[in-house]
Amino acid sequence: MTSSEEELRAHLIKFLESKGLVYNKSYRLGRIEIDLVALGKYDIWDDKSSNENIIYAFEMKLASTSSLIKDVIEQAITRLLMVDYSVIVIPCTANIWVNDKEKKEINIDEEVKKRANGTYSKSLGIICIGNEGEIKVVRKPKRSTIVINELRQKIIKEMSNKTLF
Repeated sequence: MTSSEEELRAHLIKFLESKGLVYNKSYRLGRIEIDLVALGKYDIWDDKSSNENIIYAFEMKLASTSSLIKDVIEQAITRLLMVDYSVIVIPCTANIWVNDKEKKEINIDEEVKKRANGTYSKSLGIICIGNEGEIKVVRKPKRSTIVINELRQKIIKEMSNKTLF
């Protein structure tokens, strides 16, 4: 089982680098902090090159409680205002508290998919990362239709000056 958000981030970065995307850990836009932003002329969902820059926002969370699942969904929804695709990144399995004394292992990806079923949360992508770092696309995101172009352009401008790091 993936044990930390840093471990999730490391596996995701390895995947993004393999696709040639530029990324920035912990990207800040005003008071909003995005766990990881990636930019490139590559559509990772259709696995093909693109003529335009595509911006991806990834929110990492271990999501072991109902409130953490709700939090990560809400965070990812707000990213739809800034990026083309907003994605929740979670471990495929997680230990959750059943009561005050007992935990059980569940497929957290299915729980997040079930809860991310509202008007905007249906647009979110869901990636789970397995024990060996394998990336599983649980649900492909839909391209955001509510992007504020000024925010998107600001991210593109800042990220275009970066190289892989």
